[in-house]
Amino acid sequence: MALLYLLIGGNLGERLTNLEQVRALLEASLGTMVSQSAIYETAAWGGIPQPDFLNQVVAIYSSYSPSQVLAKTQAIETEMGRQRLE
Repeated sequence: MALLYLLIGGNLGERLTNLEQVRALLEASLGTMVSQSAIYETAAWGGIPQPDFLNQVVAIYSSYSPSQVLAKTQAIETEMGRQRLE
């Protein structure tokens, strides 16, 4: 088992509800969540006006390889409706 630290966040929709759902999906998909940081609000940047982000770090014990973790987290992003436009 490895201890993974993942940064989660978003700036669209019901941000707090989305974080709760992502935490549940990560734990169901990857392993046992052992801790989580406070939630931080950060300003969006990069030239495109958009809402502020809510961000959080979670720690999860998992037996998956890095490539499996990437595939599972990207599947969660797709399930949550993320669209990669840029």
